Order: sequence, then structure tokens, then C-alpha cells
Amino acid sequence: YHLPRFDIRFLARYNFGEKLYLNFELFARDGVYALIPGNEDIRLKGFADINLRGTYKFSNYLSLFADFNNLASQRYERYYRYPGFGFNCKLGGILTF
Repeated sequence: YHLPRFDIRFLARYNFGEKLYLNFELFARDGVYALIPGNEDIRLKGFADINLRGTYKFSNYLSLFADFNNLASQRYERYYRYPGFGFNCKLGGILTF
């Protein structure tokens, strides 16, 4: 249960000089079987997810990033009754010392 027949991941990274970094991620997975209460099994739908991340490095100690996840805003369950988020984004900073 919960093991897909195929799981595809693709990641591309591009550096614009030494300051700006861009990551593109695509992963897809076919439907899986899940065991539900009452010893029944159901098939969860497959899904594809696209993510984008940009990072700007101010110095060796400080950088800022922006993540944009699930750009297609797909609704899916990776596990039974554990839904994935729709489109979401997060902004943050990284301090290294």
C-alpha cells in the first residue's frame, strides 16, 4: 500500500551569476492503493506537482528566498485522508554564521 508504480522527479537549477539562483522542480506519481478501516482498499488519484524557488544571496552570511509550491493548485492526497496543500508560497531569509 502507498507505493506507486512510478514516481518521477525532475529538478533544474540555474545560477544567474553568483547572487541569484532559480530552482524548478516537477514531480509526478501514479495512483496508489490505500487500506481504509474495515480492511477495504481504495485507489488514490495520481498527481503532478510543480514548484519554483528563487534565492538571492546578499553575502556569504545572508540570503533571501521565495518558494512557490503546487503552481497548478492541484488537490491530491499523498496518503489516505492527508490532503496536500493547494497553491502556497513562503518567503524567508537564511542567516549563516
